Amino acid sequence: MKGFALPLIILLFLSSCQNNASKVLDIQTNKDIVINFFASDYFEHRVDGARTNEDCVNIIKGAEKIFPDLTVKIEDIIAENDLIAVRLTFNATHKDVFLGIEATNKNITWEAMEFFRLKDGKITETWGNWPLHDMVDLLSN
Repeated sequence: MKGFALPLIILLFLSSCQNNASKVLDIQTNKDIVINFFASDYFEHRVDGARTNEDCVNIIKGAEKIFPDLTVKIEDIIAENDLIAVRLTFNATHKDVFLGIEATNKNITWEAMEFFRLKDGKITETWGNWPLHDMVDLLSN
């Protein structure tokens, strides 16, 4: 699946809102932030990564179909200047074709790492390390 890291970004945003009770945002504000989350020149540093905001939206829609109950737990988050590093644990049930594997209805857990570069309050670049081989093994066994 092209640029599977993108759902992570949205989940991070939603998690940060949920974890900060003093920062309650209305629905339109949430929509505006998600719509404007990526810089117009956003670039995902993966061969199959997203290159436009439209790519990002399509990836998120695809991930929702494949793993509709996807949850994420932020294990570590580190910031240095304009770079944010995040280590996460994901859990989801496989409900649609993923990397050529038909839906198995298996619930799997995996870890991933992402780096985000921000400028003017928007994500301009990402680098990710996803255990795709491990995910395939979990779904195939």
